[in-house]
Amino acid sequence: MNSSSKIVIGYLLFTLLISSVCLADSPLRCAHCGERIEGQYVEYNGHVYHDSCFTNYIAMRCAHCGEIISGRYYERDGRTYHDTCYAQHIAPRCGWCNEPLLDRYITHQGRQYHESCYHDHVAPVCVATGQPIMGAYLENEWGEFIRAELEDVVPTCDICNRFVVGEGAARLSDGRHLCAHCMADAVTNMTEARELMQEAYRYMLRVGMAPEISTDDIDLHLVPREQLLSLATTVGSGDQMGLCKYSREMRNLIQVSETFDIYILTYLPRDVYLEVISHEMFHVWQHEHEADGGSDAWREGSANVAAYLVLEQIDTELSHFRRRSIQANEDPIYGDGFRTAYQFYEAHDRIAFFREVKRRCRR
Repeated sequence: MNSSSKIVIGYLLFTLLISSVCLADSPLRCAHCGERIEGQYVEYNGHVYHDSCFTNYIAMRCAHCGEIISGRYYERDGRTYHDTCYAQHIAPRCGWCNEPLLDRYITHQGRQYHESCYHDHVAPVCVATGQPIMGAYLENEWGEFIRAELEDVVPTCDICNRFVVGEGAARLSDGRHLCAHCMADAVTNMTEARELMQEAYRYMLRVGMAPEISTDDIDLHLVPREQLLSLATTVGSGDQMGLCKYSREMRNLIQVSETFDIYILTYLPRDVYLEVISHEMFHVWQHEHEADGGSDAWREGSANVAAYLVLEQIDTELSHFRRRSIQANEDPIYGDGFRTAYQFYEAHDRIAFFREVKRRCRR
């Protein structure tokens, strides 16, 4: 967005610019033709002219109609126009009201607007102040705008990158910021968490990536960030939104039982919860097939493939955003690992993909 004024507005008053129309009483010569002036002449800008020379060659003429300009005029690109000719035929038109732009105007995305039209109808509205933005601004991929000077004041959502403003948005006790959209859909109780786990399991069945054990055999926990980070440090793996942990009960060097625990960060919105629980359940599949070692990039990247395939089955704005986030992740394990594993998955059948996961992630 920028302000632009590309016209010069003038006003010719012959009483001011034409010093005098006189009768010659001394030998004067016309500044145009050089001939002697006898009788009436025109003095203009310190020079004298025959009346006819001035009228025909010197006087300012409208570049549109060709008539002499003797009053208000406009100049544009080195050419002058009567005010009426300029308004009717030359002046650019406002992109909102289509009336001529005769004074300062604003150019935005290749179109010009009266300042008032831009302010009232076109200018982006700041989500923090609710007012039109007439200067620099920031825009996120959700089509939200804030004034540029608020960049360090208005936080962004830790889940979706929306601006965290207005009723319903929150700053959680662990320091995370959630926008109103993500807060409205946040998973905070175990009943909903377990139902969504079963839903994610069904999504994984559709793409053939579900673990062999049922969800009833997996202990599920919703935990705050501090506990999740503590567990991740203890176990030595996992990210900041989910963690899979298993333990064995041995008797006389013989395994008699094995338990799986999945820990999910509380206050994740529904679609992100489905993404994270799918990632962690694929770690269960990896453990079942002795493929939970080896390459970190392949272990986490292939789990992200499972999560990505689950997100593909959910047609929401947030699920599309999370898929783009997985694709664009710059982390060498979770990002590069996903892209490598997904390219292999796309180029081969599912059996070959599983075989490659087992080979790359063998204990």
